[in-house]
Order: sequence, then structure tokens, then C-alpha cells
Amino acid sequence: MSPLSEADQVALHRKHRTRALDIIAARIQAHREHLFNLSERRLGNGYAYFGEKMFHKPTDDLLDETDEEIADAINYIVAMIERGEQAQRLALARAAKAAGRA
Repeated sequence: MSPLSEADQVALHRKHRTRALDIIAARIQAHREHLFNLSERRLGNGYAYFGEKMFHKPTDDLLDETDEEIADAINYIVAMIERGEQAQRLALARAAKAAGRA
């Protein structure tokens, strides 16, 4: 895969972001128990470093951090969607090339 410019990444983000957020919402519902367990484990792992700071932060700060984590998740899923589409395009091109040789 060739490097993607910032403009290319933004274009892919705009192309896939709605689907990405839908995937995240569905994943949250489908994997609730796993996410509860993971979040509890991360809470325990972070306690040694952060202590109880999170429980004393202002609500707006917590919501801002939540939004940033969700935004990162959207970007991860956008990349996943694009990789899948690239694989499909490559497979179709290979099939077309093979059919042309047949």
C-alpha cells in the first residue's frame, strides 16, 4: 500500500465515518460484557499510576476525554474499512486479469 497523504486520509475519513460509527455502536452492544470486563481490568491497571484522579476530574474534562477516545475509535475503524475495500479491489483486479488470460 502506498503512503496516504493527510488529504487522502481526510477523504477516506469522510467516506467511511458514518459506517465506522455504526460499527462502533453495534460492537458496543454486541460485546457489552467483554467491554465491561476490559474496562474493569484497565481501571485496575491504571490505578497504580493514576490513583483516583479520574473520579475527581470535572465532568467536562471526562466528557472531552470520552469524545477523544471515540474519535480515535472512529479513525481505527475507518482504516479497517478501507483496508477491507482495498483487499476487495485487489482481488477483483486479480480475477479480471486471470479471466483475461483464460
